[in-house]
Amino acid sequence: MDHRDPPFSEIGDFKQWGRFEIDVPHIGEQAKFQTAAALVRKHIPLRLGGFYIIASEEQILHSGSHEGNLQKHLIHLLQQVHNGHLTDERLVQEQVWTVHYFTTP
Repeated sequence: MDHRDPPFSEIGDFKQWGRFEIDVPHIGEQAKFQTAAALVRKHIPLRLGGFYIIASEEQILHSGSHEGNLQKHLIHLLQQVHNGHLTDERLVQEQVWTVHYFTTP
């Protein structure tokens, strides 16, 4: 995505697509986890499905989709990193994720 693009696009009362950065909460960083989860909630409306890409400055780290609740899915990924349960080393090693998303109502 061109960084000159706006950070999100609003259609009606929800954000259709956008991007934001998250400071990745690692084990023991409860305050950082709560801040990251709040940021996901701010950007991605509850109960909307969609597609996402998690990237670092150098590469795409992870991508996927969730049919019913993209917000919950991304928070669950953050929680897995925070609890030490995620095995994808690329996601665990990064300090910051840039999340690109497109919601589907």
